Amino acid sequence: MEIRSKNGPRGIREGSTLYSFGLDGAYDIENDIMYLGREWKVVDCGDVDMVHGDIMQCHENTEEAIRKIISKGAMPVVLGGDHSITAAVGKGLEDLGPFHVIQIDAHLDWADHRSGMRYGHGNCIRRLSELDHVQKIFQFGIRGISSSKKEDVDAAREYGSVILSPRQMRKVGLKEVLELIPAGEKYYVTIDIDGIDPSNAPGTGTPSPGGCLR
Repeated sequence: MEIRSKNGPRGIREGSTLYSFGLDGAYDIENDIMYLGREWKVVDCGDVDMVHGDIMQCHENTEEAIRKIISKGAMPVVLGGDHSITAAVGKGLEDLGPFHVIQIDAHLDWADHRSGMRYGHGNCIRRLSELDHVQKIFQFGIRGISSSKKEDVDAAREYGSVILSPRQMRKVGLKEVLELIPAGEKYYVTIDIDGIDPSNAPGTGTPSPGGCLR
């Protein structure tokens, strides 16, 4: 799972100090479930080294970090960063494939390039579609005028991507949306902060108008 937010890592570290003094888990009274009990261990692996001005080196460092985590038998939860990191994370998950991709986002991120850049935040899902270990792609919450060119949308649909806007998701209902996703298989979930309602996540740098996922 990967969540994009520029200042996410710092905010999560600050907020999580409440749970860092040795609780034996977190009990959910509504669902009668104990999360993160003694059988689970969460490790903060620190930040991936970023080389400012060299995006491809940043991606190589991200991919290497993911592969190292996977080699230890752990599941990576990647927090923070420009959404371009999604392609590097997905590539680093190769040994866990094949898997499906579930994207919650306002934008399709299927441009082949933007001013020659093929590994930016607007290309990451298209780059995932080019990986042999990626199966079906589900893109939920897509909305907004000019967030994608028509040819990008056409290319995503030709690939077989399942694209639903918030309006479409509300129309069919959550149960029907979940039934679109194959059960009992592996998934890589990526959440862009602008896929969330701005009232709950107002800090995105590229907001998109229209209905949001609540």
